[in-house]
Amino acid sequence: NISNPTCNGEPANSTFKDMLETLSNCPTAINDNCIPLNASELVSATDCKDAAENFRVAFLNSSREITAGGKPPTEICFSLQQLTTLKSDAVQKCSQVSSIDKGITASKRRCDTNFKACTTDQLDASSVMVDCKG
Repeated sequence: NISNPTCNGEPANSTFKDMLETLSNCPTAINDNCIPLNASELVSATDCKDAAENFRVAFLNSSREITAGGKPPTEICFSLQQLTTLKSDAVQKCSQVSSIDKGITASKRRCDTNFKACTTDQLDASSVMVDCKG
């Protein structure tokens, strides 16, 4: 009986009662604190990743072409203009990622803390239950 636990016919101590209360609240605590990215955050993170990758690939390709030589100055200037545009796009699309990352980190800490409390109390309660039956 979670509301009035006993051990060998005697009322259980308050520590065991607290463990049982924590365990009974675990599903809610974990669901409330282990929150994945919402759709908008996921779109922002994906857009940032894609824009950064576009800039990275264009930058590497442009660097290889310039290093290889033989490219006329007008094409080099055009490549640099494209890189500037791609960089601006990446910076704009990635501006929200830092706040999303901070939110995810805080959510993960809360999730880990609650999950650890539940796991610890589950292990501790198991040993108390074994002692009570012994």
